[in-house]
Amino acid sequence: GASTTEISAVGNGIDFNVHTGSDFRIHELVSGVYKQRWRITNSSTDTEMVLLPANNVTSDNFKVTVEADGVSTIATSDADGSLANLTLDVDGDIILDADGGDVYFKDDGATFGELDTAGSYTQFFLYENGGASADDYFRIRVGANGLTSIDTVDAAGADAHLVLNPDGHIHMF
Repeated sequence: GASTTEISAVGNGIDFNVHTGSDFRIHELVSGVYKQRWRITNSSTDTEMVLLPANNVTSDNFKVTVEADGVSTIATSDADGSLANLTLDVDGDIILDADGGDVYFKDDGATFGELDTAGSYTQFFLYENGGASADDYFRIRVGANGLTSIDTVDAAGADAHLVLNPDGHIHMF
């Protein structure tokens, strides 16, 4: 079995528990009770870091997982199932740099949008009905010299109408 080494930091209420071979945990001493704050776990397939909130509810957490080939996931969990938001609040810019050429937008695993740099153009897709199908979509495509097309596609028919409904004027030059 795994051995445990406990190191207590005197005066600041932090307790380090090192479980050799698989776990590294940090606990905080609050009113005489140790509350786990974060843990790093290694397995044969991945490494996972979990941060817990002050209420110490283990099902409320922020998790970073790294798997083989650098496949990485950032996830939040909420015991109630809907409040685990993730906010990126930076002083500078947010940069998405995907060497594969695609950035996907998903809701509960369903792809509803995509940025794509395939071929000699860049394009933005929004798929119908929140990603229910990738066959029907709205697309903006920008090619060489700024050549731009706006398309709607209904793969099963001709019902992908484009409606412009401005609260003002449409100016075309």
